[in-house]
Amino acid sequence: MKLKLRQFPFFKVFIFTFFFVLFLSFPKKALADEYNKNFFFTGSEESFVFTSGGKSTGNYDTNVYYGATAGSIYVDSTGRNNADTSNWTWSGTWEDLGIPQNSVVTGIGVSGGYTYTYNWNTVDSVTIGPIKLQDSSSVDQATLWSGRSPVSADGDWQSIGTQSSQSVPSALQDSTSSIKIYMQTYIDIGNNASARATINFDQLTFTITYTPPADPPSKIVFTNSQRTLTAGACNGDANVLTVQLQDGSDNPAYPYSDVTVAVSSNSPDYVIYSDNTCSTTAPSGQFTFTTSDHTKSVYIKDYRRSNPTWILEATGTGLTTGTQSITINAGAVTRLVVTLPSQSFNEGVGNTGSVDNQTAGSSFSITKLTATDNYFNINTGYSGAKTIAYSGPSNSPSGQSPSYTTSVSFTNGQSTTTLTTTLYKAETTSITATDGGSYGYVSSNITVNPGAINNYEVTVASPQTAGVCFTGTNTIKARDAWNNYRTADTSIVNMTSTGTGVTFFSNAGCSGSTTQYTLSSGEVTIYLSTTKKQNFTVTATRDGSVETGTSDSITVNAAAVSRLVVTLPGQTFTDGVGNSGSPSDRTAGSSFNITSISATDDYFNVNTGYSGAKTLAYTGPSNAPDTTAPSYTTSVSFTNGQSTTTLATTLYKAEAVTITVTDGGQYGHASSSVTVNPGEVSADSNDSTVTGNASSYVDTNVTITVTLKDTWKNPKSGVAAAYITLSATATNNITQPSSATDANGQTTETINWSDTGEKTVSVAISTISLVQNDGSTPDADGYLDDTHVITAETRPASTTIKGGTKIRGGTSL
Repeated sequence: MKLKLRQFPFFKVFIFTFFFVLFLSFPKKALADEYNKNFFFTGSEESFVFTSGGKSTGNYDTNVYYGATAGSIYVDSTGRNNADTSNWTWSGTWEDLGIPQNSVVTGIGVSGGYTYTYNWNTVDSVTIGPIKLQDSSSVDQATLWSGRSPVSADGDWQSIGTQSSQSVPSALQDSTSSIKIYMQTYIDIGNNASARATINFDQLTFTITYTPPADPPSKIVFTNSQRTLTAGACNGDANVLTVQLQDGSDNPAYPYSDVTVAVSSNSPDYVIYSDNTCSTTAPSGQFTFTTSDHTKSVYIKDYRRSNPTWILEATGTGLTTGTQSITINAGAVTRLVVTLPSQSFNEGVGNTGSVDNQTAGSSFSITKLTATDNYFNINTGYSGAKTIAYSGPSNSPSGQSPSYTTSVSFTNGQSTTTLTTTLYKAETTSITATDGGSYGYVSSNITVNPGAINNYEVTVASPQTAGVCFTGTNTIKARDAWNNYRTADTSIVNMTSTGTGVTFFSNAGCSGSTTQYTLSSGEVTIYLSTTKKQNFTVTATRDGSVETGTSDSITVNAAAVSRLVVTLPGQTFTDGVGNSGSPSDRTAGSSFNITSISATDDYFNVNTGYSGAKTLAYTGPSNAPDTTAPSYTTSVSFTNGQSTTTLATTLYKAEAVTITVTDGGQYGHASSSVTVNPGEVSADSNDSTVTGNASSYVDTNVTITVTLKDTWKNPKSGVAAAYITLSATATNNITQPSSATDANGQTTETINWSDTGEKTVSVAISTISLVQNDGSTPDADGYLDDTHVITAETRPASTTIKGGTKIRGGTSL
């Protein structure tokens, strides 16, 4: 075949650039073809562009005329040069050679053509041509035509002639190469001379030698045998899938240019890979066949069991689709999938749907158990009677364990037994079923709600402190029969306790007493206090019903020590109550034992932490009238808040008095009032006395005062008059006391004498004890040691002094 290019004139330096891309293809035919093409430059078959070149400094014009000479191109150029040798350049582009795609061009030559020039200006020499083959970098690779050199304007058509085909370098035969046909004309003019020329160029013919391509591929074929694979496993080289491009005669066929083939499957879950370890994915399952490829290895991981096969397709533009059936078996059993009520099991997907909530203690049935591989494909070989174990749900708070169906029959990988189940713990949990410890797979979450109300959990923090609003977490929570908390319960409860003085309150800080609480969201906080140290329980009972709950024992400890409580003879101390009973009267100067001293809080609760040796101080009782101070036991040992030492005490002042005990000035608490009576009448003259006037007239009554006191000078009141007897020497008349001694221990009587002289009055005490000064030794004679001496005198004669009577010295009146 010949490629003819006609009517292509050029002047001075003319470059005709021709780009075409050649592709390397399939095995080639042994004989090369030739292709010739003629170009007539009609303006519609080819494009033509002129470009300037050389060293032109002036203007130049280039015009293409169609028809100046029939079928030729007329170029009229003017310009000015500054150098002896220069060039002006025109270039054109060949767009369509008509050579079959994927041919390999091996030679290009010139087989003929005509040109003429016409020069208006003196030109020393003109060279038309040469025509050269160049690479994309404009480097000469071969000369296709050497050109000619007219000596003057010829104006006649001259034959170009034929030159043999030049070899195209192998580097330019590749499908990615660019090739130029480069034409150049040299015009030699004088310096700074104008030049003008007309060139017509016609019937130029190129001869192109090429090797045509082999038959192109027309279809895609899987050349491997049918494959049986395991779900999730890479087929690898042992079970490779082979995709091949073939021509109409079933021969492997290379494409003329890159071809993309996409491999896909009707399986819903697979990945196509390009390597035998299935580590490099083929995006969109695509493989590119270059001009040197006709066969590709395809690798796959299919995760879905086929029933019975999946179909692979290999598609490519303009090619018949190739197909291949493939069997995917389930892998070994790795899961026992638990399908719960309202769920459905879908092979290759697993469970779908939301799980129905259940109620603690209420029986339900697990929908099914399914033996699958890692991808939820059913392993139909798992059949027969199995002993299944379950895990996940917890025992209820009351200790009740879940109940399951453990003897289960399977057919083709799925259970056929009714799977009765009861869960007792209210929780959100999951269930795992295993066969001999194998295949465990966690189910979807299932929510177990609590059952009907059955009882209350009453929680009160312990220990607490007397007199303080209880601290810590103190709550009532509603529970079902399995002690699951009923978090939606709003019941009302009535409160009772086994304690003493326990009060419930409606608010924090223990304000507003109450006996009822209303639960919210299944629980309520309770507030309570007591002033008594004790152990007790709290019970909540549903209002109008029988559901109940009782707390553990609550210990209430005493508050800090604030009192040292003195318990006197005749009294009893009760922890949390204090003293009861009236103190026995005491006798001045007689020792007695304080019954006990107790370290308590403000509420008489014994603080058992108060122990050890203490040095106590006492206040309250006064010194006796003779200044004798009370006597106490000050070094006292305590154990668990109570004294263990004998508390010997002696009070000397007759009075009604309280006793206060302190420890380093602290904890003073006044005792009950105790009456201290006077001791026995003391005969000692320093204590009991007999008094009256020092003298008296005869036959005149004299008042005698008897004062009775004990050893410590406490007046002895209330001594009956009959117990007091006066006697005197040479007595004439004695009136005995008529009344008992008063508060000062005194009583009176009168006495008179009929004769004169010094008289002694004595007092005898009878019936009651009369003691010596030590307060305890009986007096030997029964008389007060003190007596009264009085002188009885005769009353003198009466003398009347009249007026005028002189009184002389020495006269007694």
